[in-house]
Amino acid sequence: MPLQRSEDALEIIYRLKQDAEGKPLDEGAVREELARHLDGDPLAELREQGYVRLRDGIVELTPEGEKLGRTTLRLHRLAERLLVDVLSFDVGDAEPPACEFEHVISPEVEESICTVLGHPRECPHGLPIPEGECCRAERRVAEKVIGPLAELEPGQRARVVYILTKNHPRLHKLMAFGVVPGTEIRLHAKYPSFVVEVGETTIALDEDVAEDIFVAKLS
Repeated sequence: MPLQRSEDALEIIYRLKQDAEGKPLDEGAVREELARHLDGDPLAELREQGYVRLRDGIVELTPEGEKLGRTTLRLHRLAERLLVDVLSFDVGDAEPPACEFEHVISPEVEESICTVLGHPRECPHGLPIPEGECCRAERRVAEKVIGPLAELEPGQRARVVYILTKNHPRLHKLMAFGVVPGTEIRLHAKYPSFVVEVGETTIALDEDVAEDIFVAKLS
């Protein structure tokens, strides 16, 4: 089984494991999902490679399979983030190239991409990106071009890239003020609150809100 095929299959199984939230993975459901993306019998191939175990109709990832599946999913979602946030792909167009890109990213390039993007926690679809060592250690191996609004200095301009908040009233309020991905903003002050200019409107934001708005600095 070629490595890329193994990675694709393990990525699917790891995603199913995330969605299951600790519940056992039903073999039938796993086979059905794999069949939607891959031909043949990838589950049997993964078993032969030592990446999965099959027990009483349940699929279990071995430590090796867990690691490879998690890494591949992380690379895929980082690739989507890079394509959408930096290269301005539409979210709907990012999936095919991300599927190719995930297989050629080295660990060093992975860390640099993640750092440049500001260690994002979600892909453009709002799904979690598994943490890497660089996220946990907060290492800086490249200049960060995307980060929280709170890190701007007064007078700096930036483009809103994404908003992390799950607080729907807060999100709707920001949208009402025009703070949406793609919008250009300018920071006027950081104390006693963050004051930003959005178009013809000036608004004040609490620090926790400014931490949830990720932006790309403009020259």
